[in-house]
Amino acid sequence: MSLKQSIRDIMRNFHNTNSEADSKYVPALNKRASRIKSYYENFPFVVVWDNDSYQKYVSESGAALEWCGANCVGKYTTHIHRVIKDEWDEWVFNELGGSDLCFWAFTDGQDALMFSLRWK
Repeated sequence: MSLKQSIRDIMRNFHNTNSEADSKYVPALNKRASRIKSYYENFPFVVVWDNDSYQKYVSESGAALEWCGANCVGKYTTHIHRVIKDEWDEWVFNELGGSDLCFWAFTDGQDALMFSLRWK
């Protein structure tokens, strides 16, 4: 089992807004966007989880998802994207190069702040 597959399994086991079944409960994601800012246009607060090692991500993401399920007032979602920063210092999708980063998006600012204080 690859590391990417194990991350997907962890996210599937917890309440996560990525699944199609939950999509009616969260604001729509702009799947055709070329920038993270546009992708999460209905989630005004985005936290970048910049882990150097994916083993740390695998061990902590389940706990972070549980924490969001128990403590978040608004909607949230999380995805791993391959991105680079452009000349305007914004994250842009780049499938050929760049870094794999985990993005946590929130509809409530207090949820994003508390998540950042707890998990960053």
